[in-house]
Amino acid sequence: TMTTYSNTIARMLAFLIHSCSSPMSSFIVPLYPRTEELLKELSDVAAEREPPMLLIHDTIWSLLALPSEAFKENELMCPFT
Repeated sequence: TMTTYSNTIARMLAFLIHSCSSPMSSFIVPLYPRTEELLKELSDVAAEREPPMLLIHDTIWSLLALPSEAFKENELMCPFT
């Protein structure tokens, strides 16, 4: 359902925001620089009552459209599996 998908995306974004702000040395999440910028921006507005939907959309789209070189080199690093 849409609610389930929304919750899954929200958890994934929260994980990626946390990973950018407090990276774990044993679990590297390679992201394209633009994706990191969008996650930081999303983190900055996350406390707002209604974060801008366009920013959420742009962040998700960047995850899909802009894989980092490290991601492309290692098929086991897919954040969606």
